[in-house]
Amino acid sequence: MQDLGRIQVTPSKQTEGYETRKEYFDRIAREEREQKAAEQKRIDDALMVPVRATEQELREAAREQSRKLALFWGRPLSTIASFPIDLCPVDIVGSYPTQTGPKDAKADAAAFRAFKDKLSSRGVTLSDEGWSRLGSYLSALNYHRQVSLADAKSWELAFARLYNDLGIFQATGEVQGELREEQPQPAARQEHNDAPTMKTLLAVDAGTQEGQRAARQIADDLYATEARPLVLQWERLLKSVFGYTVTPEDRKLIVNWFTTNNKSWLRHESFNECRRFFVATSRWPDSMLTPEEKALTAIENLPRSPGESDYSYRRRAQALAR
Repeated sequence: MQDLGRIQVTPSKQTEGYETRKEYFDRIAREEREQKAAEQKRIDDALMVPVRATEQELREAAREQSRKLALFWGRPLSTIASFPIDLCPVDIVGSYPTQTGPKDAKADAAAFRAFKDKLSSRGVTLSDEGWSRLGSYLSALNYHRQVSLADAKSWELAFARLYNDLGIFQATGEVQGELREEQPQPAARQEHNDAPTMKTLLAVDAGTQEGQRAARQIADDLYATEARPLVLQWERLLKSVFGYTVTPEDRKLIVNWFTTNNKSWLRHESFNECRRFFVATSRWPDSMLTPEEKALTAIENLPRSPGESDYSYRRRAQALAR
């Protein structure tokens, strides 16, 4: 028995086509894993069927909304202006900065100028009509979604939506140049305070004649840099749509109305409100109203006959609106 260890052992050879024990168990384990993975994929695919269907519906809805938005915001400016802002279609696409606190016309104007300079530096310019279209689109976003007009990012996102996604500016021919890639910003430099600001105006001592003259000059400069270009764009629109030529006296009253009512120069509806106010006060003729506005005004001023029921009154108002 002690000599068993000296018995010569013949090495076993694996017969071709047969597995070793280890290979057998490895194969069984691998097949079980593959089978479980295939079953899990089948279950996951079944669960994802309604999800993918919903995603497809959302994509189709987004395409349809984009088509409708392009159709509306690509219309002539006179047609867009005839719609009250609450009836303008709202775009749900885009993550915009939101407005916090009351509107600040100065901040709105500063954001507008900052984006205009940035757009010019990238090789693109918009016509006056293009800026009016962009401002109208942003005004609708501000009304429906409280998008901030005081943030240049809002202007940038809105332009990209109309330019890249909807192709409106290209279709209307209101854009010139090719949009270049944005260049890295140079190191910040100390700004010069040559341009007048509201802070400069408030710092003037208006208790003296010299201070009053300086305040008037600063106010005129502020108007020239912030409001005047937008007013001139509006004047051209009034001329083309209503055939009305704004007078120098009108300009003073327009500036006074915007200032007194703290209205933003960059809000499309503010100009419509100003126009309707001047018509209501007989400063401007009734021909300065759109057909829809005339109908609404007639309904508001419709007298009620003695003993007339609410139903009859509403029917008359509806007939007048038609």
